[in-house]
Amino acid sequence: MRKVILLPAVLIAGSISVLTAPAASAADGFVPSTTVARASWGYVEAATPTTAHAGGAGDAPVGTTLRGAKGARSFFTFDVARFKGTHVVSAAVTAKETRAGDCGYRSLELWRTAPFTSGSSWLKPPAELERLATAGKPASGCLVEDTRFDVTAALAAAATRGDARLTLELRVPAGREFDPRYARDFANDVGLLVSYNSAPAAPTALKNNKFDCDPRSPGRYLNPNRVDFTPSVVMAGNFTDPDAGDELTARYELWPVQDPSARRVLDVPVYSGGSSEALVKSEDLTEGTTYAWHARGNDGTDVSPWSQKCYFTVDRAVPNAPAVTSDVYRTDVPGEQGDVGVPGQFTFSANGSGDVVAYEYSISPFGSVGTKTVAPEHPGGPVTVTWAPEQSGWTYLYAVAIDRAGNRSPYLSAGFSVRESRPDVWSVLYPQGWTNLDGGVGVPGVFTFSPMTLPDVVEYRYRLDDGPTLNVPADSEGKGAATVTPQSGGFHKLYVRSKTASGYVGAERVYQFQVDDMPTVTGADGLILLGAPRTMTLVPRAAGVTSYDYAFDINAGSAGQFKPLQAGPDGTAAITWTPDRRDYFQMRIRSHSGTAAPTLERTVHLSIDDAAPKVTVTGGAYLGDAAEATFSTRLPGVVQYRYWFSGNEGPYTVPARADGTAVVSWTPKEAGWQSVWVEASTATGITSGQGSGAVYVHDQPDITSPDFPEFGSVPGHPGRFDLVAHQPGAVEFVYQLAGEEKSLPVGPDGRASFSWNPPGFDSYQLTVRTRNAAGELSGSETYSFSVFSQPIVTSAEYPEGEMSGAPGVAGTFRFATESDSVTSYDYTFSGPSEDESGTVAAGPDGTATLSWTPKESGFYFLTVSHRYGTGGYKTERNYLFLVGSGTESGSTD
Repeated sequence: MRKVILLPAVLIAGSISVLTAPAASAADGFVPSTTVARASWGYVEAATPTTAHAGGAGDAPVGTTLRGAKGARSFFTFDVARFKGTHVVSAAVTAKETRAGDCGYRSLELWRTAPFTSGSSWLKPPAELERLATAGKPASGCLVEDTRFDVTAALAAAATRGDARLTLELRVPAGREFDPRYARDFANDVGLLVSYNSAPAAPTALKNNKFDCDPRSPGRYLNPNRVDFTPSVVMAGNFTDPDAGDELTARYELWPVQDPSARRVLDVPVYSGGSSEALVKSEDLTEGTTYAWHARGNDGTDVSPWSQKCYFTVDRAVPNAPAVTSDVYRTDVPGEQGDVGVPGQFTFSANGSGDVVAYEYSISPFGSVGTKTVAPEHPGGPVTVTWAPEQSGWTYLYAVAIDRAGNRSPYLSAGFSVRESRPDVWSVLYPQGWTNLDGGVGVPGVFTFSPMTLPDVVEYRYRLDDGPTLNVPADSEGKGAATVTPQSGGFHKLYVRSKTASGYVGAERVYQFQVDDMPTVTGADGLILLGAPRTMTLVPRAAGVTSYDYAFDINAGSAGQFKPLQAGPDGTAAITWTPDRRDYFQMRIRSHSGTAAPTLERTVHLSIDDAAPKVTVTGGAYLGDAAEATFSTRLPGVVQYRYWFSGNEGPYTVPARADGTAVVSWTPKEAGWQSVWVEASTATGITSGQGSGAVYVHDQPDITSPDFPEFGSVPGHPGRFDLVAHQPGAVEFVYQLAGEEKSLPVGPDGRASFSWNPPGFDSYQLTVRTRNAAGELSGSETYSFSVFSQPIVTSAEYPEGEMSGAPGVAGTFRFATESDSVTSYDYTFSGPSEDESGTVAAGPDGTATLSWTPKESGFYFLTVSHRYGTGGYKTERNYLFLVGSGTESGSTD
């Protein structure tokens, strides 16, 4: 990207200030420019032939001026070190004319000269090295506001040479410089407008498919099909440019080494941070062909040098599955082989694939786990590894060959069975995996041995740790036993082997057990009260215990420091410990016997009672009512309670009374559950756990009714509801009942009542809220009840629950109800083989009479429902009776 910088002349002695011109967008084609405030200048003239005039605030004279200068020449020095090594695209000196001797005459020259110094003068001017530009009479006007001289070639040459300074001379041509008509004055802030560019650096960090560039042919072997997203070879590099903000393009050139003319060019963007990638699809790459590539950056003006060449060779061929042989554990024969702990060698070979550079394998009874990788001495060569089984039984062998391109062969999957000759070992007193406290140092324990699969066992050989090997005979069942007396605490290993009648000695069984000589503790069980002393006694299990170490650990994972404690004559010691925080969770103890090493640590779980305060809340049931909370705690020495309320109100503190309790009062500000949380503390800073209490604060109204009991059932009679407001400032009740919403004012005593006549039989819910003058509603209160009455059914001829009448004998049924609004009754007679239904109107008194004649004997169900004025009906009444056959009274034995 091109950059334009306007540099004023450099002050001989002074500082440089920088002014930055407004930046423009790339869309308008404007190249950002920067102006470096002007520096010094100087001139020589013939009237003072031995003097160098250092520039001041006045104009720069050129020629014989009206201000007295004779044949004046002005010199301007520019610092151009920054352009060293750059590409100068264009450069121009800019100057502003301020006075002319005669507008009809103008002839100027710009020269590159030797430096202007304090020793310069008219008689000894800086040497003129080359004339760079000339200027004549303008096409119109007199003074030229923006005089420009093209100095591109001069500045480019200075940048190539690495010059730090550039001195330019502005003069009238010789022969005219004493003619006052050609004289000109210039503003002394002559500048240098430069457009330049720094070429990008050669690309670095070159990679093929994320592998470092190989600068030697044939390079890395690559399989384009192993790239995750698109089968390809990805060429990548890092591209930089000295000019901040330049947008770079990367060019990659790729060609077959055997045919450089088949060159492919790929231009791709460079991303933020300088990375760039070019992708060549797999189908565009020939199998077995070696390719070379290089890259360079382009900033739109200049290009970087080409990078070094990188090489790769395309290899998509998958190697054959490897072959394996073993001297001990053959995969081609059945039956058990080798033994636990018996090493065997496995040799992996390439099976005809000459470019295999690695073998991956696993040998395990648990499948393909614990994979290892080994490399042959040369591609396609074999590798031998040694492996010893740690377990018996079936063992899996998996292997895969990997070639130089990373191509993986099909899996070799095989297996073999490892012989189990180790005996089974067990001890009740010294079990494996846990500790029996009946054992201990000097306590003999019996260890039993029995064969697992090895036949004809006649003897067992065993040793404890690094002790001598001892023998014990096996009985007729191949079993044996040995008594071992541990002489030290801690972990021990018993090594046991079986020997058969043929002389075969089997693999070694390692039986690890622990001899518990760690001290025990009494008094640490149960809850330990925070802040209260607890005495615990340490009891030795090792001989000659002289001291103990103990520590208390915190639940957050902080292990306490061990503290020493001398043992008494009987080897015991007592600790009196007062827990000062709630999160202790265990103690660790160990014992010392003289100068011997300490025992292992015993860990004892601790349960700390955090003495969380008990909170009892009274009052505060309704909004605006005061509530009172009483705090009490088990924490000894409590001096203060710290508490806070719902809504993050607090914390506050209250001192404890002589009995350790405290009482606080507050008025809840919101309805609903309102809580208080509290912690107790002592003068020493011990803080209890957190206790809490709560009260439900009501602002919803109360509802009662003498006529419609809540959750009860009543006949359909008119009744009354009584309401009591609890919302501060409530002015009216708003209630919903039977699909209607109504309101009524709150009385001076906060109460109101209303009467209601049930529209019919149903289950109802009354919902009531209050509203204050600001229109805010309280919580709602609901009140559920039911209005219904089962019909009353009677019959003299067919009484309920009895056998009477007979087919063809009519009966009268009377229906009645306690409801005031019944209009009719629906009925259904359900007999042995037929049903009969109908409706009968109710009289003014709410009753109805029905005559009915049964057609057959047997059980009948009469179902009766009563309808009310809206046509709906409620509550069925089931009436059961038995119709006789008519022969019951005349029957004989």
